[in-house]
Amino acid sequence: MGMASFFAALCTRINKRCCRPVIVTALLIVFLLLWFCRGLILRWLVVPLIETEEVSHADAIVLMNGNLSTRTYAAKSLCDRTGAPIFIVRLADTEEVSLGVIPNISEASVQLLHRLGVGDSSVHLLDTPYWIAGTWSEALAVRDFLDSKPVRNICIVTDLYHTRRACWTFRQVLGSKYRITAYSTAFSRATRTEWWRSEYGLVQVAVEFLKFAHYRWSFFRGRRPKQLNDLPPAREIRSKIVSGEF
Repeated sequence: MGMASFFAALCTRINKRCCRPVIVTALLIVFLLLWFCRGLILRWLVVPLIETEEVSHADAIVLMNGNLSTRTYAAKSLCDRTGAPIFIVRLADTEEVSLGVIPNISEASVQLLHRLGVGDSSVHLLDTPYWIAGTWSEALAVRDFLDSKPVRNICIVTDLYHTRRACWTFRQVLGSKYRITAYSTAFSRATRTEWWRSEYGLVQVAVEFLKFAHYRWSFFRGRRPKQLNDLPPAREIRSKIVSGEF
């Protein structure tokens, strides 16, 4: 009985020693496979953030605020191709804008579109007295303006990694009455094939994942404003920022 126990313990020790090289080798092979396939894996990682399709027709183009040097040119190109008017929701003025230190980016987009040859009748700046400072509030403003217009197909112009969240937001706010599509800028500092090679790309993708998760969670919890007048007045927010209360 003692001999049997001895041989059993010896076999167990031998098996453990034999398993270690096998485990290490297997982990090394997995690591090498992941390393050599990292490009393909990282390209697929950003797929949940992207929603684009070929746009051949649009009744209205919504130019999202931000990245003046890329989104505006894409909106102009799409306007030339479809003939649809461009709508821009005017962001609320910060104190720096009110003092004339920096321009309002929404107004700057309108001016750039005019310089690029887009006529006055094709550019509409949607102004509201409420605090417009994000994708959700922009969608609320667009819904209030287009609700009585004969518009069915809306195309959102924004950056590549913002397309999925923008489309999801507009569908939640505007409902099934409209067909929502997205058109991303042709140029980007963080391309789909090499976004991880720059600090800008890493930050953009990480932030977009966090924002999208936050949007969906707050919508699920019912914490998103449902009407434009649910937003705080812009003057009230600006005064709080200046006084340090915000």
